[in-house]
Amino acid sequence: MAVRHAISLLVHEQIEVVADQCRNFEAFAPAALIMIHVSPSASFPRDELAEALRLAGCERSLVNPVSVQSAWGALTGAHFANIRALASHVDADTIVTFHASNDMLLRRLPDFAPGTTVLFNEFEVSPRSTWYTGRKFGQSKAFAALLERMGCDRGCGSQIEGASYPYGLLAELVARLDGEDDLLAALPDASEEIIFSTWARCRMGRPTGAPYVLFRNSGLLAAGAALLPPPLRATALTDILQKALNRIELRFASPFARQEDVEALIAGRPARGFAQDTNGNPVHFGIKRIARTFNDPLRTRIRELTLAQSASA
Repeated sequence: MAVRHAISLLVHEQIEVVADQCRNFEAFAPAALIMIHVSPSASFPRDELAEALRLAGCERSLVNPVSVQSAWGALTGAHFANIRALASHVDADTIVTFHASNDMLLRRLPDFAPGTTVLFNEFEVSPRSTWYTGRKFGQSKAFAALLERMGCDRGCGSQIEGASYPYGLLAELVARLDGEDDLLAALPDASEEIIFSTWARCRMGRPTGAPYVLFRNSGLLAAGAALLPPPLRATALTDILQKALNRIELRFASPFARQEDVEALIAGRPARGFAQDTNGNPVHFGIKRIARTFNDPLRTRIRELTLAQSASA
C-alpha cells in the first residue's frame, strides 16, 4: 500500500543536524515517507548519511541514490529528482510536501485529504509585483516560454517550505518538463517558488490552504516597493531599493526563527500576527530557519519536544 504522505527534503551539510531533523519529521509526521536529496557538494557522502539515519532510528527516511546540482536559488532540479525517486513508494493521491534543511515541525501533522490537498500561496507574478522573485519572473522571457510549454496562462508564487501537492500532479509536471533543462536553467533564481505553485494553480485551481511552515517575513521589501508608482516598479529602481532595504534588515533583524513563535506553536496558539483556523488553532505546524547547529538553543528545545512526542506515540 502506498504511503499517504511524503516529504521531499534537500540537505547539504551537518550530518548530525540532518538526522536530528529526520527524527523530528518522523515523530510529528507519522504518516510520511521522507525522501532526502543530498547535494553533490554536501559535506558528507550519501552512504554516511544513510548509516547515520539508521543509527538514529529513522525508519522512514530514505536517501535518494541520485544527486543533481543544487544551490540556493536553484532547487527545482533536486526536488524533481526526489519526485522521480518517490515513484515506487507512492501513488497519484499521495500528498507530497517540500521542506528545507532548516525546517522543524512543532505539532503533529493532520491527515491530508488524499489527491485533493493543495497547500500553496498565491503571490503575484508580474512585471510590477512588489515581491522581488515574482517581479523577476514576470519580466523573464524564459518564464514566458516555460508558461507556454506548461500550458498555463499566468504565474503564481508560493513559499516552498510546507507547500504540498498530490504526487500525480507533480509527476505530470516532471514529465511535461522532461528535456527542458536549458529552459529551466535560463530562469531567474528561486524557480522552486514559482514552478510548482504555477502548475497547481493552472491544473487544480485555488489552493485548499497555505503552506504549513511558519516563516516570519517582515514585509519591509514589499512595503518599500509599494511606495513606488506602479510604472516604476518594473524598473531597476525597485531592485536597487529592495536590495538596500534587505541589507538594512539583515543588519538589524535576525533571519532565524523567534523563540516566542516556537513556544506559541508548541502551546497550540497562533504565532503573534498570524492566522488561526475556525477552531482557534494555529494554521502552522512547523517553522523555518532553525539554525543548522546541533546545539543551537532553539534546536535543542525542539529536540526535547521531539523526544517527548516519540515517547508518547
